[in-house]
Order: sequence, then structure tokens, then C-alpha cells
Amino acid sequence: MPWDEVIRRCGENQWPGPMGVKSPYRPSGMYHTMLRRITPYTIRGVFYYQGENDDHRPETYATLLQMMIARLRQDFENDSLPFVLVQLPMFAYLDAPENGAWSKLHEAQLRVSRTVQHVGLAVILNCGELGNIHPTDKRKVGHRVALQAECLAYGLPPQEVC
Repeated sequence: MPWDEVIRRCGENQWPGPMGVKSPYRPSGMYHTMLRRITPYTIRGVFYYQGENDDHRPETYATLLQMMIARLRQDFENDSLPFVLVQLPMFAYLDAPENGAWSKLHEAQLRVSRTVQHVGLAVILNCGELGNIHPTDKRKVGHRVALQAECLAYGLPPQEVC
């Protein structure tokens, strides 16, 4: 995709430009210096627990997430590579008012899980704490992710989450 199209879809880049061809901090640096190196190997699926850094522009999150899933499926040569999205937990910054961005991110994660094949969503809205972005109860989060993986990657029937 041409850079002009990326800017049109996602907006201007707010970060400094490349620091060198091997810098992981350049645009796509982490992808090229870390992830791309393992793409010759086979994987069973992907757990993706991310999104909070997109709260400054949540309207682009669904598009970027869909593009990332498509790219990884292409790189791993598996059009049905399972993805388990972990929905962001309930969270609020102690020093900033809620502006609705996290609700938009939650909605984008749900929309992608419903519109992209072989994508599940582990809902953990009730697992977070005020002022702590990482839920302290990891068992609940892990259990819900595992249930999604059982369905998507191993074809087991869905189970009720308590």
C-alpha cells in the first residue's frame, strides 16, 4: 500500500522518522526486526492483547487491526490463522476524564471479531481495576482466552464463561 494511502486512512504520523534501517523504533521496525524473522515457521494461532495506545484515535483502530490480521495471515501463509483478540479491560486514568475512546476501542474489537473470519474475542471488561491497566486476576483472563483458542484453533464447541 502506498504511503499516501496509509496517511489518508490513518492520519499524519505523529512520531519521529526512522533512526536507521535496523532500529526497532522506526515505522514498522518491530515488525521487521522481530516478527518477520519468525514468519518462515508455522504457528497455531495468535493472541492479541493490545489497543490502549490507540485511545487518541480510536476511529482507525478497526481498520488497522484488520490490516494487521491480513498481513500476518499472508506472512504465515495461512488464510485461516486463528486470532484471539483480548478486549481491553475496564480501566480509567485517574487524572483524565473519560472521553469515550475506550468504548470506541471495545466496539472496534467486537466489530472485527464479528466481521473477520477465524477471529474470536475474549471479553474481559469485568476484570480490570481503576487506575491499573493490567488486571490483577490473570486466571480469569487466561481462562477466557483459552476458551476462544479451544473453539478457533482446535474446533471444540463453545463453552459458557462464568
